[in-house]
Amino acid sequence: MSRTAGPRGRGSAGRGALRWGDPVIWALLLVLIGINAAMVGLLYVGGATLSEARLGGAGAFATLVAVAGAGSLAGAAAAG
Repeated sequence: MSRTAGPRGRGSAGRGALRWGDPVIWALLLVLIGINAAMVGLLYVGGATLSEARLGGAGAFATLVAVAGAGSLAGAAAAG
């Protein structure tokens, strides 16, 4: 059985499948990029400022970031 390309030569994505040329995909992508940029900026700049003022400096902030990374890795491993 041979697989034939779709009408535009993009594989076997059925009708109604979302594609990179779809404006909805681009709108969602831009919204997520904006949210991510806003959150990461606040997290790292604000976290460094707070750790300097209240936790004793850069070492404390580095420990917090390392523990968050280890938690993310453990969560991804547990999820499979």
